[in-house]
Amino acid sequence: MRDKVILGGSIMAALAASLCCIGPLAAVALGLGAFGAAAAFESLRPYLLGLTALLLAGAFYLTYRRREVTCEDGSCQIQGPSRASKIMLWIATIVVAAFAALPYYSGALLKAYTQKNESPASSGAVNGPANPSAAEVVVKVSGMTCDSCALHIHNALTKVQGVKSADVSYETSQAVVVYDPGATSPDAIRTAIDATGYKAGEVVFQTPQPSQPALATAIIGVDGMTCGSCAVTTRLALSKVKGVSSAEVSFGQKEAKVTYDPALVTPEQLKAAIDGAGFKATGIRLIAKQ
Repeated sequence: MRDKVILGGSIMAALAASLCCIGPLAAVALGLGAFGAAAAFESLRPYLLGLTALLLAGAFYLTYRRREVTCEDGSCQIQGPSRASKIMLWIATIVVAAFAALPYYSGALLKAYTQKNESPASSGAVNGPANPSAAEVVVKVSGMTCDSCALHIHNALTKVQGVKSADVSYETSQAVVVYDPGATSPDAIRTAIDATGYKAGEVVFQTPQPSQPALATAIIGVDGMTCGSCAVTTRLALSKVKGVSSAEVSFGQKEAKVTYDPALVTPEQLKAAIDGAGFKATGIRLIAKQ
């Protein structure tokens, strides 16, 4: 009986020693999203593996030791391990070894799972940073304990709207993410990493954001407005002009304040838009560069 208890204890210890990788595997397979205790179990792994070895050695000793059995007639005989006990011991040994070695092959298991279940758009190879609409960010990641942790983070990042590809490396402790800057941001990517239970660190590299165009502001007099709805009509007409950043029209002051990109639109075109709305642009009273 004692050998079975010790054998069960060795399996449980090996299981606990590998929770740093079993946790991320379960999180992805079951859609749990996070396993933040992975780092804690990693720190205990050497002690749990040592306990596993001691318990397994004890199970071998209790199973294979020679026992003297006293018979009724006073004689004794040597009794060895039963065939069933030996089979159970070796099956348990294989299970313990599989658990103990899990960090070395869990990455391959999780990679096969994610490749089977992820969509082609999120597989990470179709869109690269060379895409003019894409940007790239490289983020340090702490708390990963094996390759399955890296693929756990990869799986979470590919589900973020706007992320085109994600390459997470356990060896370098980095996540390289290509994304659409119009749909997501480096801060949102770092938040997604933190949500998995790992810690997003410093940004190692980030694609320079495109510089904002130099804008100008024009104040244009408007005649012909008779009520507030006329001002709204004028504002809508100006807002539809390509290059206009904002437009404010005041019925009381009889003027429009327009912020625009001089590279895309000219003051004369703004005046033409006002005239096209059925009112009269009386001239530009002020142009201010921003």
